[in-house]
Amino acid sequence: APYVNAIQTSMSGDTLFVGGNFGSVAGSPRVNLAAIDAVASTLLPSWICDGYSGANYIATTLLRHGPALYVGIPRVDGETLDNGLRMVRANTGLVADWDPLIPDIPVQSLNRSGDLLFAMGRFQMVGGLTRRHIAVWSGLSALETSIVTSVQELPTESLSIQPNPATEQATLH
Repeated sequence: APYVNAIQTSMSGDTLFVGGNFGSVAGSPRVNLAAIDAVASTLLPSWICDGYSGANYIATTLLRHGPALYVGIPRVDGETLDNGLRMVRANTGLVADWDPLIPDIPVQSLNRSGDLLFAMGRFQMVGGLTRRHIAVWSGLSALETSIVTSVQELPTESLSIQPNPATEQATLH
């Protein structure tokens, strides 16, 4: 049965991005990722995510950060992914040419603090660096090498971040 895993709003709040396991929205083909006009409650007909199709790429988590929509993708039915995280241009649906350097491992949760993007998943290495279950990127795409993150066990809950502006640090929960 079709289902939705994640919903994110656009920066202006007039668009809802929906990710999950589905083949159509309002009778129109949309494979696991769609954009809906939040005001009119209608599917945005021109927003079709290219390069992100196939029943085995179920969107588990979404995060809008500036002009980007990040999509966490699990490995399904043993299929190998090129990475477990994709960046989609929020205004067009086009998949960005971005390699998060996560080798075929699913990303389960996303969050941000300022310009930092945090990803949680079952990975051990990111970009050749030890990043046990949590990785951080600065800006919209650069792997943050000065922030070392590592947890021994993968948390069972979603990743939440509490930024502390006074210390410019964030606490992960």
